[in-house]
Formats: sequence, structure tokens, C-alpha cells
Amino acid sequence: MSKENIRIAVSGALGKMGKIILKEIINRNDIILITAIVKKKSKDTEIEFNKINNAKNIEIHITDSIEEEINNFDVLIEFSTPECTMNHLKLCKKYNKKIVIGTTGLKLEEKKIIKKYSKEIGIFYASNFSIGINIVMNLLKQVSKNSNPNIDIQIIESHHKSKIDSPSGTALSMEEIISKNLKNKKNKVKFYSIRAGNIIGEHKIMFIDNNETIEIIHKAHNRNIFAKGAIEAAIWLLKKQQGLFNMNNMITS
Repeated sequence: MSKENIRIAVSGALGKMGKIILKEIINRNDIILITAIVKKKSKDTEIEFNKINNAKNIEIHITDSIEEEINNFDVLIEFSTPECTMNHLKLCKKYNKKIVIGTTGLKLEEKKIIKKYSKEIGIFYASNFSIGINIVMNLLKQVSKNSNPNIDIQIIESHHKSKIDSPSGTALSMEEIISKNLKNKKNKVKFYSIRAGNIIGEHKIMFIDNNETIEIIHKAHNRNIFAKGAIEAAIWLLKKQQGLFNMNNMITS
């Protein structure tokens, strides 16, 4: 299937990320936005989508029931709540649809279900769709492998005041990579979370010992990097029959 045939559905379409993903897709000529999934369809949602459409007259099916549109899309991009995501994941499995998951705050049991379902459908799951963040992840792996066994490690992450989960999903992914590669498995990463203003996303990782400090910092200047990454993930995932994939799989393929 070529890019021109890829039909995309977006869940959480009126959220912070959802709106940006919609705009990114609408401004592209190589993929088609078919369906926008919202929590509750109303006249207000139609007004919102008319603003996003920006006089381009693109027909978008707006629905609060993914099952109504299940045969009209190839890949679902999911940036909503954990509960909504898991419900949509079950439907994607039932109807053999591929899904890109960027929802944060998922619990361990929910992640286990994602892994289980990936044996039957293609799932792309990432805590962060920024290329830069995933370069940072690779740096963390190298620093952790070569660090002092007794080093102090801290992650300071900052996000907008409306973000619910803390620490962020990205910070937890960083901690997982660091812990896997430390020489001293008893060494623990300490988290500090800031929720203020309209901060898009900042992560500072500090490796501190008695003689020196290594700092790795990533700052997102806008959310477009996440939207573009999610769209590229959807395009990339279309070629996969089943399996669980992440940004590193896409970057290194």
C-alpha cells in the first residue's frame, strides 16, 4: 500500500496533541485524514473542526464511536486517556487494525495487554515521539554503562500545569534505560517533577559523582515534533503485520 492510500484516524482529536496532529495531516498531500474521534460529538466539536480545517474543505468524519468508523481507516493514532486507549486497542485487535499509541499514564497491567495484543496486530507505542528525545535515550544507555557504580542520578522533568501523570512517561522510560545499563543495580534514579505554566516538555538528566557531573538536557520548543513523529510512525507501521515497535525501531530501520 502506498502513502497516498493511507487512511488515518485520530483519537483524542480535540486534545493538545490531537489538534496539532490533525493540522499536520491536513497540511500533507501524502496521507488522508479520515476520522476524528472525540469524547462527545456536538455542534461545538464541529465548530472546532471547522477552525482546524482552515477553509481547506477536507471532509472529516467526526465520531464519538470508533466502531462506527472501524472499516474506514488503516491506522489509528491514539493520544487520549488510558481508559479510552485500552478500549480502542481492544477494538483494533478485534478488527485487525494497526494502532500508534502516544497516551501517557498507562499502568503496568495495561502495558502488558499492549504487549500481548502485539502478537496479533501491529502496535507502535512510545512515551515520546521526538527524534531528539530518542537520541537522548541512546546517550543515556552509553553513559549508564560507563558510569561510576556509586553515582547519583537525578531526572528533573518539567511540563505544563495541566499534565496529570508524574513523573512523565518519558522520564519513566529514561529511568528504565538507565537502570538496565547501570553496573550497580541497587542504584536508584531520583525524580523531580515540575508542573507549571505552559511548558511543553523539558528533561534534565544528571549523573553526579564526587569529581564531576554529566548533564543531558532536552527541551521541546513546540508540539509539532511529537505530531510529526506520530504520523511518521503510522506510515512506518503500515508495513508491519504484527509486533510491538517503538521510535528506536523506526529510527534504526
